[in-house]
Amino acid sequence: MNTDVIPAPTHLRPGIGRFVVEASTSISADAPFLPLAQYLSEVLSPAIGGTLKVQKSEPLAGATSFIHFSTGDANLGEEGYELDIHPDRILIRASKPAGAFYACQTLRQLLQSEVWYIPCLSIQDQPRFPWRGLMLDTARQFLSKDFVKRYIDLLAYYKMNRLHLHLTDNDAWTLEIKQYPQLTETDRWLWQADVQKSRGVYSQEDIREIVAYATSRYVVVVPEIEMPAHSINSQLAMRDLLCPNNPWRKAKPDWKQWPEVEPGCTTWPDQNLIAAEYCMGSEKTFEFLETVLTEVMDLFPSPWIHIGGDEYLGNTWSQCPLCQARQATLAHEDSPEIAALHRNAKGDPKKYLLYRYGMRRMAKFVVAKGRIPIMWDTLAWGGKYPAGAVVHQWHPCGEQDEYEQTDVPGNPIVDAIENGHEVINSSCSHLYFDYDMVKTPLDKVYGFEPVPDQLPEDKRKHILGAHAPVWGQRPENVDRQTFPRLLALAELNWSAVGQRDWASFQRRLPSHEVRLKDFGKYLLENSK
Repeated sequence: MNTDVIPAPTHLRPGIGRFVVEASTSISADAPFLPLAQYLSEVLSPAIGGTLKVQKSEPLAGATSFIHFSTGDANLGEEGYELDIHPDRILIRASKPAGAFYACQTLRQLLQSEVWYIPCLSIQDQPRFPWRGLMLDTARQFLSKDFVKRYIDLLAYYKMNRLHLHLTDNDAWTLEIKQYPQLTETDRWLWQADVQKSRGVYSQEDIREIVAYATSRYVVVVPEIEMPAHSINSQLAMRDLLCPNNPWRKAKPDWKQWPEVEPGCTTWPDQNLIAAEYCMGSEKTFEFLETVLTEVMDLFPSPWIHIGGDEYLGNTWSQCPLCQARQATLAHEDSPEIAALHRNAKGDPKKYLLYRYGMRRMAKFVVAKGRIPIMWDTLAWGGKYPAGAVVHQWHPCGEQDEYEQTDVPGNPIVDAIENGHEVINSSCSHLYFDYDMVKTPLDKVYGFEPVPDQLPEDKRKHILGAHAPVWGQRPENVDRQTFPRLLALAELNWSAVGQRDWASFQRRLPSHEVRLKDFGKYLLENSK
């Protein structure tokens, strides 16, 4: 009998016999779980060619085949559950609806579709990490609303609960902002004629639909608005966000080529990157970003708002009178240690002062709105991240940072946690799913341990979980890059270290090839 569940349950004890889904099977539930009882009826409907009867409270008297949802052990947490399958009944117990929802996903995986039966067993299950996430890059390659909803279903099926949408970058601004409609006028977008790019925009109604769909599947959609870099597109749409003497402010609006540098600006560095960051000395920049984030927070109820913060150059800042005036007020924050860290950096040698000011100010704004800012780890902080921020680590220990031209000192995870921050682990050494299968094969993902050995036991709870970005993939490539590695990610996030078994995972994997076809793509076949 099939017990090839992914992620592997915490405790599974096989039973004797099987439960057969029949037209006479009824579903009942305590009041908090009634919507999930209805959901399960719809999931099981193909077994009988119709929906199963659902009722509140206890099973029907004399019922010979029933499924019942009830309140369970609070010690299993909000996402834990107990599942007991007998020949005549299935009992689902959870302290919160999220746990009962994950019990339903386990049932879906156990169901033998050829004859519509479920093996008898007993499961007690709960996740290791509260954050189990995937990032889709909808800015570099647009992914349709229906595509995103399909990935929400896939995440839920494997008990993952965070979908991070990278909505803005140099290439595009894909989220409608009512206050600034010019951001999503696609004919203005840089490289908009590139046939290698998938282009599109989410209306605010699209986002509300995506968020509602995700909420019904216990997935939190976390939006990311990049700043101060990865933002050329928005600056070209709104040129008053550029430094005042940036050549782009006066250039003709020809979006297909870069402007010539004007006389008097011959010292501007790398011409193709002169519009790389917002002006950090102008109040217009912060008015813009605060207005954008206000609309974003209205659309996304997520407790977390990602504000980017990686790979900035600061090329324009060293020649901008506004930025230099602001930087002069920040000199007291400088130190020999920070300066040494940036001694070989590209761009303005003191750029970290303006960067720290801008990110700290925007993080404070998010906190004031009652949300939690997330920001990518960067060398500029040396542990002193903005108060209340979650640090999204992507630099592995010892990794060279291309922009700062130096090796990452220490371990960003340990550094952030020791300075009072929670961390999401997206180490590019193991969790960047845009990397090919040779560089990051399935066994490497499965064997990754998100918790560094040197982190004290009492501080390990501050690692929220592991999270895999899928950067810059065309829609037709996302599945190929994501699967089957997503299944390995799901298990390393859910199952305790001692429960993870590579040989067992390999044995369970093939049965999911059939299941994944139900989601409308080949998924595993082209990922081997």
